[in-house]
Amino acid sequence: MESRMTKLITDYSKEVQSLWIAHEALLRLGFQPDDIYVGRHIEGCVEVVDCTLKTQKKQFVVNCGVFRKAIFSEWGDLVDRNNRHEFSLAEKNALFLSWPFPQSRTEFISALVMKGFVLPYSVKKS
Repeated sequence: MESRMTKLITDYSKEVQSLWIAHEALLRLGFQPDDIYVGRHIEGCVEVVDCTLKTQKKQFVVNCGVFRKAIFSEWGDLVDRNNRHEFSLAEKNALFLSWPFPQSRTEFISALVMKGFVLPYSVKKS
């Protein structure tokens, strides 16, 4: 039996997958990569990892799971491999469509709009 040597995007932890999906959702809506941050904060008595949009003088935080020490190195590995095009478009789309953000697109977009964000994809460029 042949063992698989290449790590798939779905082999990363659920928290890192969630970070990637939130980041990707914001990119697909037209927000700039420089306005999207991965970080952590305390919520109640739990440290959580998050994907945060900071633009238009506003902030939108997507909680992506409980923080673990290895998350940022795991995130860095996923980003590096993604930038080297090591994941197929089909693999990335399958992950993106498997998560609650795209399945609840309306709620995700509504939450951004209710915070006062103007969605870049909806602004006509002249």
